[in-house]
Amino acid sequence: ISAFGGVFEGNGVTIRNLQIANKGFIATNTGTIRNLTLENVSFSADITEGAGALAAESSTSVIQNCTVKGVTVTVIKPVVFGGLIGRNSEGRIEGCQVISGTINLNLSGAGNSNYGGLVGEHFNGTALIINSYVGADVTIKHPSNSSGASCVGGLVGWNNSGKVKGCYSLAKLEVSCSGQVGGLIGANSNGTVLACYVAGSISGTIYNNTGGFIAQNTITVTACYSTTQINVTNNAGSNKLGAFVASNSTGINQCYFVGETVTNPVGSGSVNGISKVTATQLKDKKRQMNLAIEAKDPEFGFSFKVNEDAGTNIYCPLILQGAVKEPGFGGSDFGDGEIGRA
Repeated sequence: ISAFGGVFEGNGVTIRNLQIANKGFIATNTGTIRNLTLENVSFSADITEGAGALAAESSTSVIQNCTVKGVTVTVIKPVVFGGLIGRNSEGRIEGCQVISGTINLNLSGAGNSNYGGLVGEHFNGTALIINSYVGADVTIKHPSNSSGASCVGGLVGWNNSGKVKGCYSLAKLEVSCSGQVGGLIGANSNGTVLACYVAGSISGTIYNNTGGFIAQNTITVTACYSTTQINVTNNAGSNKLGAFVASNSTGINQCYFVGETVTNPVGSGSVNGISKVTATQLKDKKRQMNLAIEAKDPEFGFSFKVNEDAGTNIYCPLILQGAVKEPGFGGSDFGDGEIGRA
């Protein structure tokens, strides 16, 4: 579909074995797409222009409850690509996921390019990604230090003044590139990041800012954590590698990381608000993180809970749930305060 502006109601249907010539299932979307799954998606040729499995460009739109399973793509030019959406401008992406697939970046040529497991480029103040994720069976590969990669993220390549709330990535990033590489977001430029986590991995050789959560950050990040496994050869210098963020120019509030191979919170810049913890200690931070979420966005609708699944709680000690208010310190939380009252 070259351009779409209506309501695409998927009704839970799965479209299998979709082969796309270029751009995406929809090239340009300004409408609502919901309740649709694309399974085993491929492109008939290597990508040389902006693309995404569901849509190359989505603006002033709604993408809701959409899933991509098994996307295979090779990008050879510096363009914008996302496993679900290439470029999202002023649109809402809610309850969406890319569960599996491989995004190969074999780039040549100069230019700005952003790549994410879910969205390549997410921008403008009303743009929102909420309650969405990238699964553990997604791999983003950049095998050589070719020119052209600007930002690479497990969830979003470049968040430019957009909002990312209640999201996570478990993606594997196998990179050897000069771009900004982050477990969740490559570069966060004046964007909001709230109550997100990342529990994937970054391996390869780094030549620029690389962070377990964000590579480069210029605005406050609230109540987030990273357990990204970082195993890289560092050709960028110690000030370019951080367990949580590589380059940080602002305050961060109630954020944590669990890491043994990289133990410094940031490569360069402000460290305030980021702490190294064990998985057990992170569970004990749940209350403080939830109070920070409530203070930042009382209408958000999600909070952290302790993950009781023995198979995943080492890497994801906290997971999101529908909002459960944490008790504060006011009288309304603890009765009227009468001494001796039973």
